[in-house]
Amino acid sequence: MDMLSFPASASMMNAANQNLESSLRVLQQRTENADGEEKALRQVSRDMESLFVKMLLDSMDKTVPRGKDSWDNSQATQTWRGMLNEELAGQLGENSPIGLADMIYKQLSGDMARHMEVPPAAAAPVQEATPGETGGAPPLVPQAPLAPEKPAAPQHSSATQRVRSLRGLIERAAADEGVDPALVAAMIAQESGGDPEAVSPAGARGLMQLMPATARMLGVEDVFDPLQNVSGGVRYISQLLERFGGEEKLALAAYNAGPGTVDRYGGVPPYRETTDYVKRVARLKTDFRELGFGGDGV
Repeated sequence: MDMLSFPASASMMNAANQNLESSLRVLQQRTENADGEEKALRQVSRDMESLFVKMLLDSMDKTVPRGKDSWDNSQATQTWRGMLNEELAGQLGENSPIGLADMIYKQLSGDMARHMEVPPAAAAPVQEATPGETGGAPPLVPQAPLAPEKPAAPQHSSATQRVRSLRGLIERAAADEGVDPALVAAMIAQESGGDPEAVSPAGARGLMQLMPATARMLGVEDVFDPLQNVSGGVRYISQLLERFGGEEKLALAAYNAGPGTVDRYGGVPPYRETTDYVKRVARLKTDFRELGFGGDGV
């Protein structure tokens, strides 16, 4: 452990006398002899805090103005004050009110841990049985190689499972509007995670997260009814696809940021939320196509 260093203020430098250096060396030696023992390290840490508090008290005491011939400035009184400060520092160190002992302990125990090496575990020797010996271990029998494990079936998220449970509803609504059911499934997964009662901070509601004004425009009376919500959402994305010439990216961007925004930017607006939305729906569409939406699938 390196020798402790304290702030080099004038008062601290005055306190760094031979007794202080001796005390620090004793604490350093005790630390090295502790050999990682928790109890010993904690005691050293408390003693270090006590020493530090004693230095602070002595330094504060020196700032009190006293007359040259005052009885309070006599050698006997100074010795008594030093003893009182030492006793008080010892009591404070045991209780560690400022938490310095804990910090010192963590540092000391960390230093110790860095120097401890754990040898690698040695393999246990294999005991071979002697033929005819009673009570011996049975002879080793060659084991057949293990058959390769079959790959686990793909796991789907709870959101995907919820959307899959809506497959019939999605495919009927998509067929009515001529929209790819895999696209509708992907939008529902991204918009609400398949939760028919989902409400966004902006106020969008239901499976396809219809805003109240949009829902009214689409004739949706109950946005939390899965049939009405999906039918209205599919009708809306169908209108957007027609408006933007079948360009799926533009229609999705308009569904997320509004058709006027897409018109203003002449394409997908440079909003992080919108660009991420378009990419995620495209990935989910591929996933749902593999799950059988809009094709033979699996």
